[in-house]
Amino acid sequence: MGRLRKFCGRAALRITGRAGAPDPSGVAIGICDQTSELLERVALYLNQGYRRVKIKIQPRWDEEPVAAVRARFPDVSLMVDANGPTRFLTHRSFFGWTLTV
Repeated sequence: MGRLRKFCGRAALRITGRAGAPDPSGVAIGICDQTSELLERVALYLNQGYRRVKIKIQPRWDEEPVAAVRARFPDVSLMVDANGPTRFLTHRSFFGWTLTV
């Protein structure tokens, strides 16, 4: 943003329409051994004030964790990080959700 501000001569947040609206804080959670562990971590971070959650997925750890987080925390801003092949992106049960992939 600093280069954009310098180039344009005014605050980058105003140019991008985000003046006065800081992004809510977020947290990234890696692969967990169990879905219950993932849900506990998400709950912990939400209780600490985080408003966005990013979870890692991989083959065979995709549908279940995403569905569990979405079911238990339907209003959380959920991001999904798939660094590799996954069937998640083609699974119809996720098409109704607003996700950041």
